[in-house]
Amino acid sequence: MPKPKVLKMPHDMFVNFLLTEAKDWLIAQLLDHPNTPILCPCCDRTISVWPAKIEAGNAAILVELYKRVRDNPGIEPWVAVEQYLIGKKSPLVASHSFGRLKYWGMIVKATDLKGKEKEHNGKWKITPFGELFAKREVPTWQSAAILNNRLLDFIKERNGNPLPLIDVKEAMQSKFDYDKMIAGESIDIELDPQDVKDTLNQQSNYDPLSD
Repeated sequence: MPKPKVLKMPHDMFVNFLLTEAKDWLIAQLLDHPNTPILCPCCDRTISVWPAKIEAGNAAILVELYKRVRDNPGIEPWVAVEQYLIGKKSPLVASHSFGRLKYWGMIVKATDLKGKEKEHNGKWKITPFGELFAKREVPTWQSAAILNNRLLDFIKERNGNPLPLIDVKEAMQSKFDYDKMIAGESIDIELDPQDVKDTLNQQSNYDPLSD
């Protein structure tokens, strides 16, 4: 397989660039060309970002976590997601891609925190913003640019055209019935096994659940 072409700063910009201009140019190129290596004009190293996306299964699991705290006031907010879904005999799969929702501020992992919260090692909890998204009260961008396991920015446009915000129902696409789920009805649609396989393949070098 041929190596992807490395994008470089145009020569006329490179000759007399300011550091701030170089930074702005680099960030713009990274956001416009996810998964494409960009040559940094400052350090002469190639950099690329990983485009993370809110998948249908991610949105469905978020709704399940929201219902858990909604229907059980005072319940311990920290939960081992995979074990919780298994205990509910849910057809949902807590694949590695679920952890990416932390970049949207929808969930938080105990091991990412300090102090007492770390007692819940390996567990997650839904955040206030995650609850609002699960209730369809706020929308967000569907994709985010991740650089070195950190959020660079959300991908807000493609080829110069602005991308629309999406809500949780739109994120589910046609794979899940949001209205039935939020009402507490059982889930009768499983994630497509190929979706899970593709997700794991895309993240072969990145695992947000083990951060």
